Amino acid sequence: MSPQTLLPNKNFYFSSLDGKSNNKPNTLSQAASLHSAGVHVISVGVGDNLDMDELNEMASEPKTDNLLLVENYAALPDKVTHIMQQFNKVLCAGKYTLNKKSFNK
Repeated sequence: MSPQTLLPNKNFYFSSLDGKSNNKPNTLSQAASLHSAGVHVISVGVGDNLDMDELNEMASEPKTDNLLLVENYAALPDKVTHIMQQFNKVLCAGKYTLNKKSFNK
């Protein structure tokens, strides 16, 4: 199977935010441009002082799969399996089973 078959013209953007962006209108405009271009956006909120509306608008649909929250950056590796599952779902139509142990050190 060729790489083109496995990865059919799909782009991802991974964004983490630990509060609020410096320019919310510009951030949301850029996110809308990414969505219009067919880019799949995974949005990660870090900490507890977050602008949830901003994070929600940045994330691709379904929001429940593409918006992740963690307490701090140290907790982000625990979300790697979920992120890889999203890549698998979008890029490979869910053809592969991901083993969590594969992503642990």
